[in-house]
Amino acid sequence: SQGPKDDAVLIKPNSNSDARSMRSYKSFNSKISYVPSKRIAIIHEDPAAALNPTEDEWTKIVEQNLKNFEDEKQRIMKQRLDKSKSIQEEQKKQIADKMNKLQKISEQ
Repeated sequence: SQGPKDDAVLIKPNSNSDARSMRSYKSFNSKISYVPSKRIAIIHEDPAAALNPTEDEWTKIVEQNLKNFEDEKQRIMKQRLDKSKSIQEEQKKQIADKMNKLQKISEQ
C-alpha cells in the first residue's frame, strides 16, 4: 500500500501536476510536510484558501457578470429609445398646436 509520502507528493501544491485539475481538490490549498522517520504527514491548512472560488464558482460569477452587463446595456438602450419617443411625441404635439393656431388665424 502507498504511504503518506506518496499522498503528500500527489497533492503538494508545488508539484508538476496540472494545477487546473487540482483546484477543486481540498488539499490543493494545503502545505504538506513529510517526516520520514515518523512516517507521518503534517498538513498545514491555509485558512484564506477556503475563500478562493473554485473554477466552477468563478465561471458562474463571470457568466452572471456578463448577463448583468448585457441586461444593463439593454435597459439603457430601452431608456434612450423611450426618451427619444417621448421627445418626438412632444414635438409632434407642439407642431400640431402651432398648425391649429395658424389655421385659426388664417380663418379669421
